[in-house]
Amino acid sequence: MKKVFYSLIGLAAAIIIISTAYLCFVPGSGPTLKPEAGRKPAAPAFRVNKVADGSFGSLSGATAAGSEEDLAQNSSAATEAPMNAAAPFGLGGGGGALQPNSAPVAGRAAKIMPPMPYKTYKYIYKGGDFQVQDKMEVLKRIKAASLNLDMADLLRGLNFGLGDLSTFADLDVQNLNLVQKSDFGYVINIFPEEGSISLYQNWETWPAGKCGGDSACYEAQQVKEGDVLSDAEAIRIADDFLAAHNIDKSIYGDPEISNQRQFRIYGPLAPEGKNFYLPETLEVVYPLKIGGKFVYDEYNGNKQGLTVQINVKNKKVAGLYNLNTQDYQSSAYEMETDTQKLIAYAEKGGVNNYQSGDSGDAIELELGDPEVSYINYFEYKDGKNGQLLVPALYFPIKNPPEDTNFYRQGVVVPLAKEILAERGDGGGTVAPLMRGAGSVGAGAVESSPLKK
Repeated sequence: MKKVFYSLIGLAAAIIIISTAYLCFVPGSGPTLKPEAGRKPAAPAFRVNKVADGSFGSLSGATAAGSEEDLAQNSSAATEAPMNAAAPFGLGGGGGALQPNSAPVAGRAAKIMPPMPYKTYKYIYKGGDFQVQDKMEVLKRIKAASLNLDMADLLRGLNFGLGDLSTFADLDVQNLNLVQKSDFGYVINIFPEEGSISLYQNWETWPAGKCGGDSACYEAQQVKEGDVLSDAEAIRIADDFLAAHNIDKSIYGDPEISNQRQFRIYGPLAPEGKNFYLPETLEVVYPLKIGGKFVYDEYNGNKQGLTVQINVKNKKVAGLYNLNTQDYQSSAYEMETDTQKLIAYAEKGGVNNYQSGDSGDAIELELGDPEVSYINYFEYKDGKNGQLLVPALYFPIKNPPEDTNFYRQGVVVPLAKEILAERGDGGGTVAPLMRGAGSVGAGAVESSPLKK
């Protein structure tokens, strides 16, 4: 019994050490302890190490973030959650606007989103002439493998009375979950191999999770029209959360609401007197830049970055995703310089062109002058997943429709010759309307290679 008692004490001490180091982690080269009261957290380190041209091998076969392949690769990292809990962003959830309010409850009428009219769109470039450099830098994120060593050293000393972990060589920690059991608690996922931390609701500690089989209690927790947050209030909630947990945001741009628009669309389209869908969550995105260039989701033209998910009913943060280390290598690759080919790809709607068409009733959308940006890609080589940031052009939609289920902000065109050639003349598989896992850093890398 004494051995078991001392083992439990050792386990508790190790958990405290791990929690202290990792809950106060900020993006950088490694974990950082919580700063003293009144001191600002250390700014996340952003490093780029230049390597020889083409060092990352062929770009063919790289998968854009947000695709079904990306989600499948990350599915192994998902943890089990209650049926009604929102799934972690990047693991099949986090979109908020496209998730049902909850699983059906006895005695409660289901909320049904009204059918949206299907329309086709024709993209027309209205910008000026531009040029693209023949070579540009592709970035590859170097993940924080050193975190594994620190975690493994801590765990090797644990003795549960069931065996000696120190007898196992080459131990690495791939995933660590910490569960907060107080009211409005969180499940915190730490991925040392990825240099990444995310969190989402510990559902059983939130009001709706405590209702059990009480349908009236559960109904009271559903989102009503009066619960909808303003942009300013949602951003304030996100800002306060980051400040309370010493998460530095100095490398990010001004926060934006990624799915607030759905609230404004669904209500007016619902038939009078009918119940319509209201999303449980919305997202505040702190967009990241590299050398003044944003990173976009290729499918919807949304900016990517640190994502804070807000629970609308309770006006609290429900999740935080894309908090990663920011260490990169850069290697030059050939870019497509034929601007007419790039414009033609954009006018076909890019990779997400399932609503594009030239029919007589197609709605014309004007594409403005492109800006140089990055697209977040994943690759799988030698049994390992890699994350690449590939140069691209972002063509903003100057006249986006406001009265339909149209979510795109712009059309994104990859510039790397290998990727563009693999795509053909535009289009590809229909992708889910979500952003993928992973994020990028910020800092000066190079001046804009796009010249008018």
